Amino acid sequence: MPDGNNFTLPMTQEQIADATGLTSVHVNRTLQGLRADGVIKSNNRSIIVDDWQRLAETGDFDPAYLGPVARGRPHLPPRRAHAAPLTMAYANH
Repeated sequence: MPDGNNFTLPMTQEQIADATGLTSVHVNRTLQGLRADGVIKSNNRSIIVDDWQRLAETGDFDPAYLGPVARGRPHLPPRRAHAAPLTMAYANH
């Protein structure tokens, strides 16, 4: 059962790649980069987010797109104009 920091991802890296239009190699390298940077941990299909703030920054997350759902949740950083999208940030890892 998921809590605030971990969840089970019932998809393979290949399925994630298919769903996002990326290659499975790119998905793998992105996940490796997130692990190497201490942002996430993973074991099989279990993902643990160790640093939500950095994950939000890396993915250029904007909580405004969630609208009213975001009220009452921990504040996430505002979008940075110079931040690279998640798919680019780890492309060279």
